[in-house]
Amino acid sequence: MSFAGTILLYTLPFLALVFVIIVVHEWGHFWVARRLGIKVEAFSMGFGPELFGWVDRYGTRFKLCLLPLGGYVKMFGEGDRTRDASGQMRPLNAMERKWAYAFRPVSHRAAVVVAGPLVNIIFGALLISAFFYSKDVMVPAAIVASVEPGSPAAQAGILPDDRIVSFNGVDVETAFSLARQLQEAAGADVVLSVVRNGEAATLTLTDYSIGASGKILSGIGIETTGHVWRLANPLPALTTGIECTWTFIESNAAGLMEIASGLRPMAELAGPIGIAGITGENVSTYGFFGLVMLTALLSINVGVINLLPIPVLDGGHLVFMGIEVLRGKPLSARVVKFCSIGGLCAMMVLLVLVTGHDLLKLAI
Repeated sequence: MSFAGTILLYTLPFLALVFVIIVVHEWGHFWVARRLGIKVEAFSMGFGPELFGWVDRYGTRFKLCLLPLGGYVKMFGEGDRTRDASGQMRPLNAMERKWAYAFRPVSHRAAVVVAGPLVNIIFGALLISAFFYSKDVMVPAAIVASVEPGSPAAQAGILPDDRIVSFNGVDVETAFSLARQLQEAAGADVVLSVVRNGEAATLTLTDYSIGASGKILSGIGIETTGHVWRLANPLPALTTGIECTWTFIESNAAGLMEIASGLRPMAELAGPIGIAGITGENVSTYGFFGLVMLTALLSINVGVINLLPIPVLDGGHLVFMGIEVLRGKPLSARVVKFCSIGGLCAMMVLLVLVTGHDLLKLAI
């Protein structure tokens, strides 16, 4: 594959996936902060130099920056001081404290912090639900794509592009219903009505056997193409999406515990390079739906990991707030800064290790 092809297949889908997940995460923080009346100064999509942006009527600067691997929401009054028009630091006045993040009760600040990971998980669950719902509303049509030479279908006179419309006088709506009716017929002769070039034709299918489950149509020698759109109840898909999300969270949590306890190797973790490779493989194998499902699973994964009690992650901030509730006052800025630097160093070391392993796998 050419270099340009590699960029298109691996890099661009990966950047799009990461960008969506990060924007969803930061939107969670932003939305709850707005609902609680906390002033948001900036919503940045990416890091580095600003490419373009705008200011909304509430004074929030929305901006798109050069480096898409990240983002942040900057809230007003994250400390007890701010800069005046001349750039000098000054204490917040009484009015400003009403909008300031740092002067809100722990419940408000905790809600803002937990909103990012929670929205990631909800977003992933909705994507999975949408995937299953798409299978209910976009079902395979009973249109013949190909016919195997010498097969029972070929002997019956079925041709490519035929649309099978009835089975022993019973209407056929989808390839699924055709397969089900074939299975119920259990090898008995059947009469098929097809539409060919706009004209109706009647064919008799004989001397056939039923293929294995999921391969019933290929058992008579045909493959189908196209889809039929229909209305469907979204509740079963939503229930399935929630169940899959919960199962994935349980599996993730168990896997992280096993890695932390040494029962599983750290090599099972994937860094940015590994995720980019997985993204490219999913896109090339499964197309758009593969990218959607991978986005859903990684969004859930990001939500779970951000809730870990590690400083610099959202879970670490929740731990600080829990200690604040127990002590009756917040930890000193010095302690928080020290813990945050330690957490950041640990995350950087982990990133270097998993990236090195990803590179090693590429070399092998």
